[in-house]
Amino acid sequence: QAQILFEAGVDLFTLEMLFDVRMTFAMLRAVSSFNLPVIIGFTCEWQVIDGQKVVMARSMGGERDSLGNILSSIISEIKSPDIIFSIMHSDLDVTDAALEVLREVWTGPIAIYPNSGEFVNLQLQVEGVCSVDAFSQASLRWLSQGVDIVGGCCGIGPTHISGLNHALLDKASSSYKTLG
Repeated sequence: QAQILFEAGVDLFTLEMLFDVRMTFAMLRAVSSFNLPVIIGFTCEWQVIDGQKVVMARSMGGERDSLGNILSSIISEIKSPDIIFSIMHSDLDVTDAALEVLREVWTGPIAIYPNSGEFVNLQLQVEGVCSVDAFSQASLRWLSQGVDIVGGCCGIGPTHISGLNHALLDKASSSYKTLG
């Protein structure tokens, strides 16, 4: 699959919803020979362990492990400078905590594209989606913490991205006025 994508002219590879270290390494080996940037994406969720909330990489039925343990295992083996780690398809509150965990072990580029709400059917109808303002404020917070790429996943739509654009323009405008 990686060869087909490369021959089709992709600019980067995105490996998403990772939680298994062996599978992550297998996927990295599959794309490493193409010398393209790679986004390694983790979907995170909360789990209470011994009375404490822990950020877990969401499992698709296999063994679960903390995001910190998985990241440490992977980062210690990465040799390429063209890696971008991402927290993706995760609720806003766990995204903040996951970013904190990631920042403890990774100094390279970071992407965040959270989701919001709950699916109510298979036609991608989502209920309980965060407000545009809540998404914009969270995104501005992540950007101020050094996140390089911000986007949205399930439930985050064009109005959220437009709202973030307006918030960024407002922030840039007020910074310019302060400097001027």
